[in-house]
Amino acid sequence: DQKFTVNGEQKDAWGLKQGMTVSATKVVEEPVSVVEHEKQLTGSMPPPPPPPPADVPILIAEAAPAQALAPAAAPELPKTGSLLPLLGLLGCFSVLTSIGVGFVRRIV
Repeated sequence: DQKFTVNGEQKDAWGLKQGMTVSATKVVEEPVSVVEHEKQLTGSMPPPPPPPPADVPILIAEAAPAQALAPAAAPELPKTGSLLPLLGLLGCFSVLTSIGVGFVRRIV
């Protein structure tokens, strides 16, 4: 809703006329949403694992390092490029040139 003050009187937009001096205040209301979250968690730590028996020997397995394989040399790529796209481009250029020359010939 817009309200204007003209000579101390409140008027709406339909009460305004051309050439009037007015003062206006724009009031904008924005909806504000405030959301609060609060969580409280309780719990307990799991019991520690039982310690290993002291009299039993411990088995430690040691793996041999894997041999690093040298990368195989890449085979030579086949030659796939050709002059066919260039020939097609030259053909299109020739057709466009002939159309342009014919157009200029009709005008002149």
